[in-house]
Amino acid sequence: MIVKNGEATLGRCLESIRSHVDEIIIVDTGSTDRTKQIAQVFGAKVFNFHWRDHFAEARNYALARSSAEWNLILDADEYVISADWEEIRLFMENNGQIGRIRIDSDFVNGEGDNSQAGGWVSRLLPGDVRYAGRIHEQAQSDAPRRNIPLLVNHDGYKGADKSTRNIPLLLMEYESEGTSKSYYAYQLGKEYYGIKNYAEASRYLEESLGRLHGREPYAPNVVVHYLYALIGLGDLDRGMELVNQSHEYTSRFPDYYFACGIFYMDYIMAEPSTRAHLLPKIEHSYLTAIAIGDSDRYDSVKGTGTDAAQFNLGLYYELSGQADKAAEAYRESARHGNKKAQARLDGLSQ
Repeated sequence: MIVKNGEATLGRCLESIRSHVDEIIIVDTGSTDRTKQIAQVFGAKVFNFHWRDHFAEARNYALARSSAEWNLILDADEYVISADWEEIRLFMENNGQIGRIRIDSDFVNGEGDNSQAGGWVSRLLPGDVRYAGRIHEQAQSDAPRRNIPLLVNHDGYKGADKSTRNIPLLLMEYESEGTSKSYYAYQLGKEYYGIKNYAEASRYLEESLGRLHGREPYAPNVVVHYLYALIGLGDLDRGMELVNQSHEYTSRFPDYYFACGIFYMDYIMAEPSTRAHLLPKIEHSYLTAIAIGDSDRYDSVKGTGTDAAQFNLGLYYELSGQADKAAEAYRESARHGNKKAQARLDGLSQ
C-alpha cells in the first residue's frame, strides 16, 4: 500500500485483510496524522517515501520492499468485502497470470443519490511485476489477466473532490512522449466532467474517441462519458451525431443504452413539436439496457441494466400516460431494492 493521511480508513482496510496475508508493506508519502501509528498496530512494515507526483514510483518502491512471491495492492480507502481464498491460492499456484480483483466504488450521482460503479482491476501481481504511469498507473506485464474471486469496496470518491490533485498529474502524463493519448484524454475528460466543466470534458473525450481502436477495455466508457458531457454542455446536436454513429463495442454495454435514454428525453424536450416521433427511442433504449442486464465486462454503474433502467422506463411510461406499464416497471425496479421506484408506485396507487 501507499498511503498519506489515511487514519480515517486505514484500520478498516487492514482489519479486512491482515489474517490472509504474510506481511503488510506500507509506504507513507508524507502523513501528518496517525496513519503510521495505525499501520504499526497491525504489524505493518512502514517505510517513508518522498512524494514526487508519481504514483508508479511510489508503488514500485513499495513493491521493492516486499519479500513475497505475490503482492496484493490495496488503497487505504478500500476494504475487502468477500473472497474465496482457496481459489485464490490455487490461482497463485498456476503461475504466469495476473489477478484482477473486483472493485465497487461508491459515489454520489448527478441527482444527488448514492450510487456505485464497479470494474475489474489488476491488483494481484507476481513479485517481479512493476507499475508505469504518473497517475492511473498500470501494471506492466504481458502476462494474461484473469478475474479472481476477491471483492473490494472503495468509498474514497464519495463526497470527495480529487480533481485538483488529479488533473495536473494527468496533464503531465498526457503531454509526455510515449504515453497513450487516448487513455489519458479519457481520464482527463472524466475528471473535468466530475467538476462540471463540460466544455473541457467534451474536448478531451472527443479526442479520446477519435484515437480509439475499439479494443481498449475503456472504449465503451469513452462513448458514454462523451455523451453525458454533451448533455451537460447542452450540445444535443453533437449528441445526436454520436448516437447515430456505429460503435460495435457499445452493443453489450447497458450504461450506453441507459445514457441514450437520458439523451433522447433531453433531445425531444428541447423541440417537442418536431421531435416527438423519436419518443419510442426512449423506451427502446431502456428496454435494451434491461435486456442486457447489469454488466461486469467493463467499468459499469450498477443499476443501468436493472433497477435504474426500470425506474427511468417507469417515468417515461408515467409521463406518456401509460399507467399500467409504469406500475409494472416501478414494481420491477422496487424488486431490486430501488426505494424511489416504490415511492412512485405508491403514488400511482393513490
